[in-house]
Amino acid sequence: NLSILIPGCGNAYEAGYLLERNFGKVSLIDLSATLTSSLQSKYKGLSIEIINANFFDHKGSYDLILEQTFFCAIHPSLRKAYVNTCYDLLNKDGKIAGVLFNKKFAENEPPYIASDDEYRNLFENLFHFNEFLPCTTSASPRLGYEVSFEFQKKQQ
Repeated sequence: NLSILIPGCGNAYEAGYLLERNFGKVSLIDLSATLTSSLQSKYKGLSIEIINANFFDHKGSYDLILEQTFFCAIHPSLRKAYVNTCYDLLNKDGKIAGVLFNKKFAENEPPYIASDDEYRNLFENLFHFNEFLPCTTSASPRLGYEVSFEFQKKQQ
């Protein structure tokens, strides 16, 4: 019964996984009209909402935001806005969970990473850190380069 949002959904492999397990309130959002049109065809007839819009302008209410690669794809100047938008979109006890990179890549192009300290500085004012540790289930090319996390919305 969870209401789930996957921002910057890309190919939305996570959505397929959720739908196979009977999650019925899955929403995808991406800025690319080409991508969202393709996803409309891919998931035609299934219980999924596909939104072609800017995540930072989105209004809604969700129990869970799944983060896979969106945070590292957006420019670091948008990180604070990302955290605030996630906070605003989550229900009272909502969570954001997924994986974040902890490997340095190219300086001026995605994927952009942050250090553990930066992640903490960005999220800890608005979220409780339920889990924040090295990811042990990463795909082999990324093993050792990701952290698994689950942050719960704090009440202000």
